[in-house]
Order: sequence, then structure tokens, then C-alpha cells
Amino acid sequence: MYETLISEIAKNRLENLTSFDEINKKMSPNELLKNSEKLGISGDKFEVLNIQKETKDTLTEKLETELPETKEINKVKGDISEGLMDYYFKKSGWSKIEGEVGINGIDGLYIKRDKEGNITDLMIVESKYGGSKLGDTLDGKQMSKDWILKKLENLEKVYPDNNDYSQIKNLVQDNKYRARLWQISEIDGKLHISLKKIDSSGNESTITKLSGNENYKVNKIPEIDLKNPNNEYEKTLAENYNNIVDKVIDKYKTKLNNAA
Repeated sequence: MYETLISEIAKNRLENLTSFDEINKKMSPNELLKNSEKLGISGDKFEVLNIQKETKDTLTEKLETELPETKEINKVKGDISEGLMDYYFKKSGWSKIEGEVGINGIDGLYIKRDKEGNITDLMIVESKYGGSKLGDTLDGKQMSKDWILKKLENLEKVYPDNNDYSQIKNLVQDNKYRARLWQISEIDGKLHISLKKIDSSGNESTITKLSGNENYKVNKIPEIDLKNPNNEYEKTLAENYNNIVDKVIDKYKTKLNNAA
């Protein structure tokens, strides 16, 4: 069905796959579209339309059905991604402290403490849904070191009696922290989750794949079928994701009803 695109990608020896069958087996329709766009290959327009029909963002479809009057679909998806991120890191042994001032700031500010209450480990995470990118702001590139320090300064002003923020700022200044990008998407009823490393030098930030001991378990799961998860771990993630989706939808329904 996707022979035009696949044969063109094969000619470009993408990922060292050189035959129709190899690519067809190892690449999903969604990945095929992305990689063909990356190589500047358009293929037959009807094939592209067929692929797009088969790679529906089923979360967006659900939100448009459940919240037809909202103009905040992207914000809703962001809240869902952040909710699952919080669940994942808290289950992984991290504690979360407030990282936002109003609607701006750090999505995930996670810490671990020693017996005396001192912060010993710091994980700073930005949550995104789908292909959303790190943005450019007046404080520099999102998740760059300079941007993080500015957000921590704002938090210190809002919470002057909380000594955690000065400890965290010192750790960031000394480069004793980890920065991560959390991304999820729901395509064709399947949940995709990835964690990537954000390297930062001043006002720059670069996203790279994790490897070795830093390769989290979720990165080893290509996708989770939300209706038919493969094992208990996937089942737990699927159930919590679905619960978070329902709670966030209910929150926005209440918001819409109160505004009416």
C-alpha cells in the first residue's frame, strides 16, 4: 500500500534497510511519514492520505468529541502528558516540588533527599505531547541552563521561606542535575512514551537519546495498546493514563460549565 514511499526510502538506504519488506516490517505508517518528510520524499498523494488516515491522533479525536467548545485542546493534551509524567516519576522514587509560577515555569521539578532532608538528587523534566518542540523564550531556550536558573529565581521570589529552591539553584549552577524531555502521544489507540536527555550549555539546549543505565524502561516499549496491554507493567501505565485522561477532561468540562 505504501510502496511508492517505501521504495524511495529504500533507495536512500534509510537506517540501512534496503528492501520493501524490511522497511514494511520495521517501520510503522507514522514513522514512514516522518522519515519520508525528513528525506524530502512526498510519494503519491493518495498513498500519503491513506497513511494519514491510518495514523490518527486518537487522543485529539476524543478531546474534540468530549470538549467541543474548548479552545484549549493543546493545553488539555499538555496537562495529560504532565499528569502521566508525575505518576511515572513518583512511582520511580522521586518527590515533586512546585516548579511553576502561575502557568509558567518548570513542568517537573523532582528531587530525592538524604536522612537530614538535604536534596541529593535533582531531575528537571519538560513535558510535551506529540511533536511539540522546546520553545524560544525571553529567558532563552526552554530547558537551557540559563532558562532553568531564571525560573528558579522566580520561584525563590514567590516562596522566600522555602530553602529548597536555593539548594536546587546551587545544584544547577554546579551542573549537578539531570534534564530530561518527556514526550507522549496516542496514535491509533496506542500510547507512545519516550524520555530523552537535554544537554545544556548556557542558553543552548540539545536533545539526545538516552543509553546504558539511563535508558528508562518506558523507552524499551515501542507502544502500549491501551485496550490490550501486553503485561502488568503496560496494564498499569495504560490504566493510569486512561484515568488521567478522564480526570483532565472532567476538569475542563467543569471549567467550561463555570464559564457558561
